[in-house]
Amino acid sequence: MTSQLPSHIKPVANVHLGIRGIFAGLVERAAIELRKQMQICGTTLIDKVEFRRDIRSTLLALAANPDADVTYLHYQHLPYVPLDASTIAVSNHGALEDPARAASEPGFYAARLSPILDGLDEFFEGAELRLHVAIKCQHDYGPVIDSDDRLNYAASWASMAEKILEKTSSAKLIVWTVEKPIETAVPFITDILGINKADLVEKERDAILNIARRMKFAHPKKPLGTHDQNLSDYLDELYESDLARLGSMRRVELNDRF
Repeated sequence: MTSQLPSHIKPVANVHLGIRGIFAGLVERAAIELRKQMQICGTTLIDKVEFRRDIRSTLLALAANPDADVTYLHYQHLPYVPLDASTIAVSNHGALEDPARAASEPGFYAARLSPILDGLDEFFEGAELRLHVAIKCQHDYGPVIDSDDRLNYAASWASMAEKILEKTSSAKLIVWTVEKPIETAVPFITDILGINKADLVEKERDAILNIARRMKFAHPKKPLGTHDQNLSDYLDELYESDLARLGSMRRVELNDRF
């Protein structure tokens, strides 16, 4: 029989929003390797299919019509989330991906993301809501460098964070930098899954690292050439500015040292 957590203990809802090509699918793949640890810690995974089918569809329907007849109004209504879950990990790494303009500033993700963010606070009411985004320097981010309109695609990650926080009243935004993606993978995964990384055995840690090593991390097809020095300098300065702004924002936790 399942029992609820003590009323004074809030479960944690870790939602991986994600951008194109950075840690895409890592949470779901790592969860397979860490099932025993998740069971010990009371962690339930909502995978990308479940999120789109049961949560995203609900939030979009309610955004269009507040009186819409939906099946799941709250995470506790989901049949696969136990009442005593201490961590609800949500893999939705495509939430910030706009196929038409992957990282463009004009109308930044507004059409796809805003209705979802508008309803997340209420959907996860009673839980501590933490939104996770992994970023990398625009200088080394494929959707920027490979585009025909690099300056328009070179969105500010700090501006993205501001837009996300505007849509949520209580959520904390956890921003992960992936200049060293392999080193970042273990703390990223254990944090989202609510696992103490010190509790991982060598086999589990190696499994996460091996999954991360097989990922491409949205590297450009071709690096910037010497004739692109001005653009290169601009993108480096943009990223450094983003990190400084993110580090000073309320409700933002910047994980940039690994």
